[in-house]
Amino acid sequence: MEKIISDAFMKKIKTEAIIKIYFFSAIIIIIAGLASTSLFLYKNFYQTIIHSQKIKILKNEILVERIDMDLYDKVIENLDKKKEISMENLSALKNPFESIEE
Repeated sequence: MEKIISDAFMKKIKTEAIIKIYFFSAIIIIIAGLASTSLFLYKNFYQTIIHSQKIKILKNEILVERIDMDLYDKVIENLDKKKEISMENLSALKNPFESIEE
């Protein structure tokens, strides 16, 4: 008789422990879900709204400046001239591997 009582008591204790474990694991899952939802909303909605407000402010601060296309073309033309290698100047270059004789 005592064994039956102790077995029933042990089963009751095991079921209570299992219920507590399920309860705490459910709470942890709910907290993790809320945290991930909050992080998603922060990154995808709140930060987007903040960036759009910053863009509106920056658009109002932009100075419209006219570009002098003639000067731009001259600068590009001069850069292209510097990139070209003339064969006439190559013969005047000294050989860096030659020994210097004094």
